[in-house]
Amino acid sequence: YNGDTLGHEVEVPGLDAMPGGQGLYQGSTILLSGQAGTGKTSIACSLTQAACADGVPVLYLSFEESVAELIRNQRSLGIDIGRYLADDDRGPLVMLPIRTVELGLEEHLMRGMHLVKRHRPALVVLDPVSSLAGRGDEPGAKEIPLRLLHLIKEEGITVVATEQLRD
Repeated sequence: YNGDTLGHEVEVPGLDAMPGGQGLYQGSTILLSGQAGTGKTSIACSLTQAACADGVPVLYLSFEESVAELIRNQRSLGIDIGRYLADDDRGPLVMLPIRTVELGLEEHLMRGMHLVKRHRPALVVLDPVSSLAGRGDEPGAKEIPLRLLHLIKEEGITVVATEQLRD
């Protein structure tokens, strides 16, 4: 994550070399795709940890795992994002579990944008954004994740989204 426009530079060794050695630029959208167990969430959490360590505000929306489960699983890999969790919305990391079945698709879009406006993050993680698109029988299921990504990008916020590929 290279947030030069914010005056921050967050380094994740090895990962920064992948996009041409420059890291990820502020306002870009990064999609991590793969099947279950390929490390998408771990990469997203590594970026989250590096950003938080540098004081960059992060909003992490988990569409499948609870916050406690996510923190526990990542801690077992040496990624301790739990220590950055905000108390009373103060702190570098706001993590919210949002089950895709809890809300309609338009409600997910509106809630996501409300959270972005409220917390003013520099980095938003959508994990996995494919959970929204996976509701394929609903009208707009494919468009809602794209609209959410577009609206966040319009705010100049970097987005890291994971996508679970089906077999």
